[in-house]
Amino acid sequence: MGDAMKFDRNIVTEVDTARFRSTATPVPSADDYLTKLLKYVPLEVLGIYLFLATLIKQNVGVSGFSSWLLGLLVFTVIVTCLYDYFVLGVKRSVQIVMSAVGIGVYVLASGDWFATTSWYHPWYGTAFLPIYGLLIQFIKLGPLPENS
Repeated sequence: MGDAMKFDRNIVTEVDTARFRSTATPVPSADDYLTKLLKYVPLEVLGIYLFLATLIKQNVGVSGFSSWLLGLLVFTVIVTCLYDYFVLGVKRSVQIVMSAVGIGVYVLASGDWFATTSWYHPWYGTAFLPIYGLLIQFIKLGPLPENS
C-alpha cells in the first residue's frame, strides 16, 4: 500500500497549506472539523481501551474493580501520548495533549472508573463530550515544524 494510503495524523492548518504552496510539495487542504476530531482521538488506542475495559468489567471482582479501571485510564492516557508521537508522527505537543484529554473525556462519558467514585454523575460525561468537541474548534495550532 505504501505512503499513498497513509493518513497523516498531523492537523493541517491554512498556514501549512501556504507553506506547501511555496515548495514543490503537493498542497494538502486544511483539515475540516470532522477530520480534526478524528486526528485528535486515535481510534486505535480507544479500541484497545474499550477492549480492556470490557475485559476488566467481566472478569475482575468488585474489590479490585476500581483500581483496575483507574490503572487502565492512566495507562491509556500515557499510551495515547506515546502512540501519537512515536507511531503516528504527530509533531505538535498541543495536539498530543488534546488527544490525551480527548481519551479522558471519552472515559468520563462512558463512566468506567469515574462511575466508581462518589462525586461522579452520568450527566457529567454527557455534558463534557460535546463541550470537548466544541472547544477543539477554538484551538489555534501553529504551523507544522519545517522538517515534517
